[in-house]
Amino acid sequence: MEERTFFEILDRFVDDGCLEFVQGDRTKRVGRNGATPDAVVRILNPRFFKRVLAHGNLGMGEAFMDHDFEMEQGTVTDFLTVLARNRLDKRLARGLSLRTLARLLWIRLSNRVRGIRGNISAHYDYEDDTLFEIFLDSRMVYSCGYVKDPGGTIEEFQRDKLQRMCEKLRLQPGDRLVDIGCGYGGLLIYAAQNFGVSGKGCTLGKRHYERAKANVAAAGLSDRIQIELTPYDKVTGKFDKLVSVEMIEHLQRSEYPHYMDVVSRLLTDKGMGLLHYIGCTERSNDHDPFIQKYILPASSQPKLSEVVGELEDHDMAVLDVENLVSHYGPTLRAWTVDFMNNHSKLDANRYDDRFKRMWQYYLECSAAAAFASAGALYHILFARNYPPPRAPLQRV
Repeated sequence: MEERTFFEILDRFVDDGCLEFVQGDRTKRVGRNGATPDAVVRILNPRFFKRVLAHGNLGMGEAFMDHDFEMEQGTVTDFLTVLARNRLDKRLARGLSLRTLARLLWIRLSNRVRGIRGNISAHYDYEDDTLFEIFLDSRMVYSCGYVKDPGGTIEEFQRDKLQRMCEKLRLQPGDRLVDIGCGYGGLLIYAAQNFGVSGKGCTLGKRHYERAKANVAAAGLSDRIQIELTPYDKVTGKFDKLVSVEMIEHLQRSEYPHYMDVVSRLLTDKGMGLLHYIGCTERSNDHDPFIQKYILPASSQPKLSEVVGELEDHDMAVLDVENLVSHYGPTLRAWTVDFMNNHSKLDANRYDDRFKRMWQYYLECSAAAAFASAGALYHILFARNYPPPRAPLQRV
């Protein structure tokens, strides 16, 4: 029943692109007639169908982790991009026949009755530097790059991103810059070396804190950059410029007003800030269950209206809003290539095959989301007060 239901759904809704599935000596093609398949998927365990029907992307991810399917042609990203582009999640309820819908509901209900594992994050220490060293750039920047050439390297993507953010903030020698959620300190170090600023960064990760301090010291900037292991709302001082990169996604929505209180407090009257975060362009912001369970528990993707609304409520002037989600796909592809080329360097006792496939799936499904979902990557440039500083006539 599960296999029949799975293919009925795909036959009904995949009209943009073509997928081929191979199971034993049987082949099934769905999508655009006569087209070359975007991806060919080999099903190795028939439980694949039930897992995907019952749990969507969580079931798909766990099926990949457990070798229920492999890619015979194309990548996981190619496969998931077709599914995302055809918006199966949005079209299911209103487009299925009653018989197919009843079967799908029965599969999901019977699975719950038998019981499933709790939604608990995998117990891996994501702050282990070795994991990130195998796929990040030399500055260890773990956020969307800026892509001038899709064939470029992750080193170039991140360098161009840091340069552009500093230019957007109009950094000048002598400026004081605060980085809320500074990671390994790459942005602060770049800004100090190339724009003559001093500043402070905060993080809650002990390994991030230790590595960032070491990076600052190695750059000879300990007299100009201070790294603190502290919550963002415990940071003290006044700053000309503020930046926060993919940090607000880790806050609960009820915390947004407090967050903006802190942003307002840290900036001087003529200060400016730049928020870089993963967002959502839909009215309903549904959290991906695979990401929630295995990668980033309790994370969210704030809507633009939520963040801009808080800036307005705090009398801060919005100067520019840019959606850079098209740059996340190439960034994630570059990370995936480097991860796949280097994951053999990881300690096999700590990072087993299932973990590596989990991380590969995370990178590849995130790339598919960047290419074809309603996700966003926002840059919001703002000023502490009105009237805002005079803006250049052209966007940086």
